[in-house]
Amino acid sequence: MLATTDAEYWQDPHAALRSARALGNVARSPWGGLVLLDYDDCTAALTDARYTNDYDALLTRHDVLDGPLWDWWQLAMLNNNPPVHTRLRSLVNRAFTPRSVVRAAEPTRRVTADIIDRALEDGQLELVRDLCEPLPIAVMCELIGIPHADRGDFDTWISDLGLMFTASMTPESRRIAEGAMANLSDAISDLIEVRRRAGEPGDDLLGDLIAAEDGGDRLHRDELVAMIVNLLFGALDTTRGALSMHLTYLALDEHALTTMRDAGVTPEAVEELLRLEPPVGEIARAAAADFEVCGYPVSQGEIVGLSVLAANRDPARFPEPDRFDPSRHGAGTGASPLLSFGRGIHHCIGAALARLELREALSTILERCATIEIAGDTPPRYVPFLSVRCMQEVTLAITRTEECPRASTTFR
Repeated sequence: MLATTDAEYWQDPHAALRSARALGNVARSPWGGLVLLDYDDCTAALTDARYTNDYDALLTRHDVLDGPLWDWWQLAMLNNNPPVHTRLRSLVNRAFTPRSVVRAAEPTRRVTADIIDRALEDGQLELVRDLCEPLPIAVMCELIGIPHADRGDFDTWISDLGLMFTASMTPESRRIAEGAMANLSDAISDLIEVRRRAGEPGDDLLGDLIAAEDGGDRLHRDELVAMIVNLLFGALDTTRGALSMHLTYLALDEHALTTMRDAGVTPEAVEELLRLEPPVGEIARAAAADFEVCGYPVSQGEIVGLSVLAANRDPARFPEPDRFDPSRHGAGTGASPLLSFGRGIHHCIGAALARLELREALSTILERCATIEIAGDTPPRYVPFLSVRCMQEVTLAITRTEECPRASTTFR
């Protein structure tokens, strides 16, 4: 059975997890830690106060104990627990409202249409480079209110920051990631200062975060910077990965593609794609005390993995789990909620935004493209070892629908 340390595991983790599930509801990671496979066990762990978030190991394993990456990570909401997490989440929730999410629909459609129209001129789309990377950053920059002239720099810095989340960090990749974080911090601090000097926070997400207040409490400057970086990085990583996997899935599965063309890109269809190919394959939790998990002893500080990939395809919760079936998420079906964006107090704050972007992007693509196929004979491959899953280079052969007009605006 392949392990997560094998590059080939990442090309079809579902097969390895099916084999592991046949042996029991708990597996072992290559480092000896427990990995929960069953939906019910993972759900219980996500809402169990005996588990905490502790992701400092992402940096300490590379001997990063200070500097711009470390300073940012100590303020990141994801890497904190109550009461710090409770305070940050309360303030951010006052800014990250349904109104702010709905704002993303129009730029998502506009940017996607422009990218697809340009690709249709050649009949090919390089999925990750030309669509899945520029789209989420462009949309989040627009939501936050980052000036157009600065967006190319932000795109580069956010991509470079991702080097801190790889399985192996070299001195050069650390230098690049730390430089990106320093540049992001300076640029965002300047934006905040401009807004505050103007005496008007602005009608966008940055303005909402500056104005967010709870009982007289506000985010201080460093917390604002950390939160904007989190939102930018989360937008790139999660939506890039999900959209790249979902479009590849549709190009390979004629039944799924036809179903979505006939019924439309419904919320249920997006939910089914997120079930089958979630952007995060495993969620890590640290034990806050000594206790037992599924009959196995766990020591305080030990990391327990919660396999989202396995839980989302648990046959006890999702009959015929490997089949694309949007109807399983319909109203009144009693379907089990997905774990694709976590659960409990650490449920991904950008989940609604990610779902909206996926729905609007996929709808725009299917409206404009009569055919979507994998170009060439080489099977698509996933990037191995990433905590947020993503496809490698995938070239799609696409043709234009006759009734589809060209985009009227140009994405920059």
